[in-house]
Amino acid sequence: MRRLLLTTAVVLVAPPAFAQPAPRAEMCGVTFVRAPDEVRYVIEQWLRAEPRCSSSIELRVVPTDGGLYLLAQRPDGRIHERLVPDAQSAGVLVASWVADDWTAPPLPAEPTPAPSAPLTVIVDPLRVGPPGTAGVVASAAPHRSHAGKWISLGMIVQPDNEGGGFRGEVELANVGAWKLGAALSYSEHHLDLMQSASWSFGTLTTTDTQVLAQLGRTARWGRWELRAALGLGAIHTRANVWAQAQGNGGFTSYDDDATFLVGEATGLVTRRLGDSWGLGLGPVISWANESFASDSVNPGIQRKEVLVTVFGSLRYEL
Repeated sequence: MRRLLLTTAVVLVAPPAFAQPAPRAEMCGVTFVRAPDEVRYVIEQWLRAEPRCSSSIELRVVPTDGGLYLLAQRPDGRIHERLVPDAQSAGVLVASWVADDWTAPPLPAEPTPAPSAPLTVIVDPLRVGPPGTAGVVASAAPHRSHAGKWISLGMIVQPDNEGGGFRGEVELANVGAWKLGAALSYSEHHLDLMQSASWSFGTLTTTDTQVLAQLGRTARWGRWELRAALGLGAIHTRANVWAQAQGNGGFTSYDDDATFLVGEATGLVTRRLGDSWGLGLGPVISWANESFASDSVNPGIQRKEVLVTVFGSLRYEL
């Protein structure tokens, strides 16, 4: 009876800002009563990756000076309260709460050492039930890599507008905190031939098809991600040379094609859109030492340069 009276009094004096429709049930039995959008998004990612969902809770997340104050209440009225330092720790803890079968009786709270500095905890005015163990820092599991794998499709463009094409990437497997992937691209490029011992003037036009294996790592800040990766593979080039040879008054043109080893370094910044989509943008720096065969009349051409392009893509996370 005392708890009922206390609950009624808190609801009646609560500010109008809290008079909202009934909370919407979320995945894995979690109902978000109150939580910042960016924190809720991280918690939802952890819940999607949790294979065990044997409990339901109502969850409130309140930012405080010491981090994030979590208050979870299950249907039988039992309360779980923790103070965690960040959203990732909150996601780990909430996923462990809903994975617990709640069959074992709660263990006595162990005494916690006094904090070295004063700790401010903002109590949620919507909280009901007896006080729990607010101010205890959760022992969260170590941060694990994101479970999703991205597929990216888009265009590559040279900054000097001398070429461009299409590129696709896919992440295939996790290796600890790293991800193995593959990239495929098709592009055209133009290069002016400088005066040399062989040529007076000319142009080299290439059509390149590249297939590479990638190894990359991603850092995340809310809905933003930064991925850095290295790639190694093969490039098949069809080349057209149109130039004037030294000592020859006329212009000549000939074609050649060959396959070479290619390496690259990439960086990609992604802005998430919803749960599974994102927009990516970043540089692709590739290097290949290519030589195109000559004949008895025309000297050979060698393309040995670092090629810088910009990759813009639409991304989908599996």
